[in-house]
Amino acid sequence: MYAEQFKAYENYDGLVIEATGLGCLPISETDDLTKESGKIFKVLKDMIKRGIIIVESPQTIFGRINLNVYEDQRNAQEVGILGHLNDMTTETTFIKLAWLLSNYKKEEVKNLIMKDLRKELSNRTEFEKYFLK
Repeated sequence: MYAEQFKAYENYDGLVIEATGLGCLPISETDDLTKESGKIFKVLKDMIKRGIIIVESPQTIFGRINLNVYEDQRNAQEVGILGHLNDMTTETTFIKLAWLLSNYKKEEVKNLIMKDLRKELSNRTEFEKYFLK
């Protein structure tokens, strides 16, 4: 991944990122080899500041993103990346975000994206069964 790839979406209202594992994105700059990760994080933060809604979705068919596990994920949440406990497929996340952006104000979208509106969030992977409270 490169920061320039994300810049292509700077004029969009929303962006869905299919993340790995529990929601890992390359956003931590720790040495010379991870400088691009720092650039990616800066671009994503700037996009969010300009009002673009960014939501993570899982690559897996069954499983949830948990943005509380690793420091990177917590940093992503702090700057406004959404998707904590998302288990919707990427396609469902995309359609839901598009529909919400077409029908609600952005502040409302942020609150509704992770609410189960039409059974799009699975009860098969209930939070209490997989994560400590």
